[in-house]
Formats: sequence, C-alpha cells, structure tokens
Amino acid sequence: AAGERGFSSAGASGDRSRETITTVAVVTVVVAVGLLIRSAARNSKAKGFYRQGEDYAAQGRWDLAADAFAEAAKINPKYRDVKSKLAYAREQAEKMLIALGDEAREKEKLEDALHYYQKALKYQPDSVLARARLEDLGRQMVAVYYRRGQVYETQNRWEEALREYE
Repeated sequence: AAGERGFSSAGASGDRSRETITTVAVVTVVVAVGLLIRSAARNSKAKGFYRQGEDYAAQGRWDLAADAFAEAAKINPKYRDVKSKLAYAREQAEKMLIALGDEAREKEKLEDALHYYQKALKYQPDSVLARARLEDLGRQMVAVYYRRGQVYETQNRWEEALREYE
C-alpha cells in the first residue's frame, strides 16, 4: 500500500507539473498573440500615415507630408524608410514655405509672409534662410508701421497712430 501511495503521489505531482507547464505555455501563446496583434495594429496605423505622407508629397504639399510622416514615425520609428522621408519632407516644406513667404512679401502681405517664415522654422528650426527672412521682414514691418503711424498723426487720428506704433 505504501508503494501504491508513493506512486500515486508521484503521478499526481507529475500531473500538476504538466498542468503548470500547459498553463505557462497557454499564457505565453496568448501574450505572444496579443503582442503580434498590437504590432500589426501599430504598423497598420503607421502605414496609413506613411501613405498619406506620400500622397501629400506627390501633390507638393510638403508641410502636410512632413506632418503625416512625423505621425508615422511617432507610431513606429522603424517603419520602412519613414525617417528619411520625414527629413526630406521637412527640407522641402522649408523651401516651399520660404517661397510662399517671399511671394506674400512681394505683394506687401507682410503678416502672411511672417506666418510662412515662422512656419518654415517649425519644419527646420535651424534654418538660417528662414531666420534671415524673418529678420529682414521685421525691419520692413517696423518701417511700414512707423510710416502708417506718422500718417495717422498728421490726420489727428491718435488712436490709430498709437496702434501702429505699438
């Protein structure tokens, strides 16, 4: 009877070990499947932004392309060649926005030019050209507002003159 009990307890212990191993295996598989699903969802979302970036780039809308590639890179920095696409789109966005700023400035739409130059710096914060354009524009704007203020003064329109000087 003692031998049977020993065998019986060894068998029960073996069954528990197999159950534990089976449970660990099932949990491991479930976790792995969950990670795969999460990774696939992340890649799918990155793919959507990546394609959007490519579409905007094809249209020459470089600021929007850079924004889309930035979202894709945020979701999955290792997705395809997203980092190089993002860098290129940022360079092109800077050029595009500086050109738009120059056009606005030629048309004497100084506030618009200011907006475009500032936006260029969003995509290329170290842009020497965008900073130079902003500096020049700042001097031009000061001169324009000063002249407007003087005109208002000669017309005794003091409140408008004050606004221009501010």
